[in-house]
Amino acid sequence: MKTKNDIFSIMAALDKGDYFVYDKLSPEERKEAPIFMLLKWMCATSDDSQILRMNTIVNPIIFNTYKHDSLHMKLLAIASNKKSKKYTWIKQKSSSNKKQKLAINVIKEYYNISEKEALLAISSLDKKEIIEMCEVLGYQKEEIAKIKKEL
Repeated sequence: MKTKNDIFSIMAALDKGDYFVYDKLSPEERKEAPIFMLLKWMCATSDDSQILRMNTIVNPIIFNTYKHDSLHMKLLAIASNKKSKKYTWIKQKSSSNKKQKLAINVIKEYYNISEKEALLAISSLDKKEIIEMCEVLGYQKEEIAKIKKEL
């Protein structure tokens, strides 16, 4: 590889169809380019055919064969369309649930569930249902107004 810690040189080799790029890396270089990061980068492209191959070929296998990094790299090389391309990091969406603390507390209280379960449930509930829960629980108008604002 070009330089130590250069994930992009590994990506370039995968894009060229180098099925043995992993075998050429030293143990130190292997640690500096974790398979999970390469997987995420390989999905960060606008090439629909590559994304389709990642989802149909690589993803179903990679998480069931976690100890076979050489196989994973070969799968990543297969998923590439063998053309040089630009990759753009896909930033994880920040959870809007953090801003809905009051609503989450209402759901927890109404259903008598944990915060984790309430976080899952809030995405399937609409504003009207949460307000109805507040009314059933006996929340005051001022508290309901705060929750409406939050939603």
